[in-house]
Amino acid sequence: MESRKRKQPYAEKHLFTNTLSCADCGKGMHYKKNRRGYVCGSYNKHGSKACSDHHVIEEKLASSILDDIEKLLVNVNQQNILFKT
Repeated sequence: MESRKRKQPYAEKHLFTNTLSCADCGKGMHYKKNRRGYVCGSYNKHGSKACSDHHVIEEKLASSILDDIEKLLVNVNQQNILFKT
């Protein structure tokens, strides 16, 4: 009986799932593999009745965040801010 059990694969974890929120309804955004990005949780579950189709591509989001971090680091280096402990 043990050998006949179906083994469920582990779900992939994505960095921004439920961290992003929809601009219209405020619900969390979920990763969709076929779209290679995130869609509104309300739209994903209930369709266009609940919210509009928002789509954020994961690669573009990650590169945008990295660019912002790099700009912040450049500003910190230019201002010669010293952190004292």
